[in-house]
Amino acid sequence: MFMRAEATKQHKCLLFNQAISIENFEYQRFMTELLVSLLVSIAKQKSIPLSRIQIRFPYEKPNHVEQYQAYLPLTYHFSGATQSSLSSLQVKFDLGLLKMQLKESNAMLASHYIRQLPMEAHRVGFLQFIMQLLFAQLERRSDISLEWLAEKLGYSTATLKRKLTLHGTSYQQLIDITRQQTAVFLLTEQGFNNEKIAHELKFSDITNFRRSFKRWTGMTPSHFLEEASRIS
Repeated sequence: MFMRAEATKQHKCLLFNQAISIENFEYQRFMTELLVSLLVSIAKQKSIPLSRIQIRFPYEKPNHVEQYQAYLPLTYHFSGATQSSLSSLQVKFDLGLLKMQLKESNAMLASHYIRQLPMEAHRVGFLQFIMQLLFAQLERRSDISLEWLAEKLGYSTATLKRKLTLHGTSYQQLIDITRQQTAVFLLTEQGFNNEKIAHELKFSDITNFRRSFKRWTGMTPSHFLEEASRIS
């Protein structure tokens, strides 16, 4: 999995997506649970107050929810999507945590790993690289097309389609992922209205945006926001 960060005036949101391929739902849920367990374990070890962290799982409440209740002592909630591969795991915390002195912190060790970052920056998964391109292009409100992406990667459109199929996805699914996740963040965290989100995502009108949002999430934007507010 790979992480990208978004921020509001008060919070930081870390969003996690598949880096190499889109696997089946059971695998994605297992990896999500594993990642959250690791995050909680590290937070406990470093004495980070879990009360300042919120988790949004990208699927509906599982049958084994009692395991979550037993081992996740922090605020969390589930999405309304049953097995959506479009949603991402979201870890949200207040910006004050970034300035917190961690227990047993080591400045020399931190400096060592920071120096490694330029060397590691190119080591990314296939889907991670593509999605980073798409998110950046979407943020600039620039045109996106299969032809543009294929040229950017140095492939023919047919080769790109074939490679995406081998990684369990398609061009349209990746476009839907970037648009859905951006729309949800702008709606729930930034408080944008439908018209502004439609403009940011370059929809021709609000009706097309609302129709796409319902296809992505199973709910209209207003219903989704109502549900998100109710469980937050």
